[in-house]
Amino acid sequence: MNNDLEAIKKFSFRQFLQKSTIELEMILDRDLTKEEHTAIEHTKKIQSCKHEKSAVKKWFRHNGVTYGMKQCEDCGIRFGNQMNLTTHQNAPHGDVRKHLQRDVSNQITYSVYTETARKIITPPPQPTQKKKKTENKRSKEYEKYMSSEAWKQKRILVLKRDNYTCQARMNGCTIKAQHVHHVSYKFLGDEPLWDLQSVCVNCHRRIHN
Repeated sequence: MNNDLEAIKKFSFRQFLQKSTIELEMILDRDLTKEEHTAIEHTKKIQSCKHEKSAVKKWFRHNGVTYGMKQCEDCGIRFGNQMNLTTHQNAPHGDVRKHLQRDVSNQITYSVYTETARKIITPPPQPTQKKKKTENKRSKEYEKYMSSEAWKQKRILVLKRDNYTCQARMNGCTIKAQHVHHVSYKFLGDEPLWDLQSVCVNCHRRIHN
């Protein structure tokens, strides 16, 4: 609980809503579910709504008594003071579905927000000295191969095979492939073509993050 409070202090809900779906998925290191994506977009709509299209609607209390309250036609939020319906006898019934959808969206969005905030304030584990040396060696070998003529020729071959079209098609895909992704690095330096896929910049970034 204390960690959650600390995360919320460092990463506000407003900052969260300003981030795109792709940015959030990169931070979370997972894809958002369809339900989460819909909830976040709905919450963003509510937060930015000016409630310019609103009207007094008829609502019911649990005891059956009716009262009037304004509801926004765009985002579904109820706002303002409760009022007597004597001056609004022909007021239509409030859209309960829209109102409840707002509450559900807020709940799901806040859950994703706290998960994102935790990820942001939690530092990644530090590699050991031995692991660092191994990674540095592999990195140098990888960079040398990536600048070789053999890789350049194979890269063009894969892009032509896939007609310069992204094979990942993840959220935010730009369709046009500019990168070639290793499905595995098992055959680095002598990759079979089936171990290589053409991808766009956005998809490649998401795969590696």
